[in-house]
Amino acid sequence: MRSIYVAGASGEIEVVEPYVKRLKEAGFLIAHDWCAVVRRVGSANAGMTRAERAHHARTDREVAQDCDVFWLLVPKRVSVGCWVEFGYATSSGSNAKRVVVSADDERSIFTALADESFETHESAFRYIVATRDL
Repeated sequence: MRSIYVAGASGEIEVVEPYVKRLKEAGFLIAHDWCAVVRRVGSANAGMTRAERAHHARTDREVAQDCDVFWLLVPKRVSVGCWVEFGYATSSGSNAKRVVVSADDERSIFTALADESFETHESAFRYIVATRDL
């Protein structure tokens, strides 16, 4: 089973969450479902201790580096965390096998480091499912 990390803005959780659900239904192992964490504990900056924030940051860093597929749903709004995760996924120390971005890939020069880029989230989703065994 291929593991996938789906990165996006927590402020746009309503965009990311349905894709996480559909990937699960398609048989993917979600490397870390941060959407479920946000739904359970709220935003990482809302009332968490420094130790709790560090725990979640380490988890996100590790899964971004070690998943089989890293997918960034490029946010429309200003976001920081998903871009940091994207940096981890594309860094020289990363074990991520494939990095995919979708939507506005001209939002940052760094999206050019992705293996694949798609104009829409839906087209990226279809590609990821169709190429699950690569």
